[in-house]
Amino acid sequence: MDTTPPDYYYRNFPSQVLPTRTPFTRVGRGDAGLLFIYVSNRRQRWSVLLDKERVEYIYPEARKQIPPGFAHVWLLEKCYSTRPAGFHTRTKHSSPLRQPAQGDRTPVTGLGESFILLAEPSPAPGVQGDVLSYHLQEGAAIEAAEAYTKRYHRRAVVGLLVWDDYWF
Repeated sequence: MDTTPPDYYYRNFPSQVLPTRTPFTRVGRGDAGLLFIYVSNRRQRWSVLLDKERVEYIYPEARKQIPPGFAHVWLLEKCYSTRPAGFHTRTKHSSPLRQPAQGDRTPVTGLGESFILLAEPSPAPGVQGDVLSYHLQEGAAIEAAEAYTKRYHRRAVVGLLVWDDYWF
């Protein structure tokens, strides 16, 4: 019987940032502004963090990395991630939690702001799905992320929607 935990991440994007990390690796606004992909209806649903400066290459890379088939594919800009109380990480130091100044974030696109709250992938089958809620304001999304983490003791990430597509 295979006891290897499932890996929900696409890890071979040429545009990934180094050192490789997920949207959940750094708490608060650590890694804010970096990009990641979320794919519905798949075992592998997430990319690792991607370089914002290479945004024009990410769509073609996604077409090569993510197999065809019916799925909703989002490119998101990380805004914020949570960490449950008592959650320990292997890193020796954590990024400081920084409160944003008004206009501190520079989104990749000029799209209307749509924030999506996603839960970290769960190793347990049958646990609630990743997509938790949609928000028009970043502050409301962050509050919802913190409330979710406090209640369910699972990490969450707030992402600004950059583009969405369907894979057929």
